[in-house]
Amino acid sequence: MSDPRHDQATSTIERSPVAIEREIERTRERMSENLEELTERLQPAALRRQAKEAVADKAQDMVTELGEQARTTAAWLRDLVAQNPLPVAAVTLGILSALTRRRSRRRAEGRRMAVARKGR
Repeated sequence: MSDPRHDQATSTIERSPVAIEREIERTRERMSENLEELTERLQPAALRRQAKEAVADKAQDMVTELGEQARTTAAWLRDLVAQNPLPVAAVTLGILSALTRRRSRRRAEGRRMAVARKGR
């Protein structure tokens, strides 16, 4: 079995100095291109754009998930009402009645406060 270090040394020796210089130049060019690309990616404008894109993607995911949850909840409510129409109607009427009484009390309290202010 041959020694890889020996093979590498032999292949380096067998290559001409011109070929080695060309390879070095290609390596420098690749490194220069990589550095330019990194510099562009790290520019404040590029970082802002990346952040905006990430936020937009996350927001879109959240909207999609929220839509799914809304559809699931709507289907659940539809099933609940279909399976229990009378209890749902009774609860709904109770809630509406409580809200109406609350609104009436607030209006009455507002009128009493207005009268009290005028009396001062």
